[in-house]
Amino acid sequence: MVTMHRRHIEVTILTDRFPPAIRRWSDLASGLLVLLFCGWYGSFAWEFVSMSWQLHSKSDMGGIPLWPWMASMLAACVLIAAAVAARWRIGRQHGEGSSRA
Repeated sequence: MVTMHRRHIEVTILTDRFPPAIRRWSDLASGLLVLLFCGWYGSFAWEFVSMSWQLHSKSDMGGIPLWPWMASMLAACVLIAAAVAARWRIGRQHGEGSSRA
């Protein structure tokens, strides 16, 4: 929800001074950067989860399988990417360049 509604902490020293057209491009670039990071991190998370699953890794003390907890990293990447895509879709429907309040 925080990513989709842009309620996170932002440093906008430069972007607040941009004209609206350039601000739209900077918002697009920031979203693409987030998607690139999610893809990169998600690929490593996938390898981590699959290796843990193949090895049947379990915690030392309780014998709890580790792969479901490791899969939360992959799930977070998917959810953040979906939030960025939803933010773009909502922005296009409302004709907004930025969803700042």
